[in-house]
Amino acid sequence: MFPVIQLGPLVIQTPGLVLLLGFWAGMEFAERHAVQRNIPEGKAYNLIWVSLIAGLLGARLG
Repeated sequence: MFPVIQLGPLVIQTPGLVLLLGFWAGMEFAERHAVQRNIPEGKAYNLIWVSLIAGLLGARLG
């Protein structure tokens, strides 16, 4: 795997790109399931953000 993707003057770090894509996919998945289960949109987004912060903190502390 390439550590960076260079598009002219723009340099993209691949680990950051993979993290961003994973977060986006997780948000889409959670949003669809929240709609199916009649969970209010605000509560679903709050849960997603709290989960993201807790996951990042756990990864840094672990």
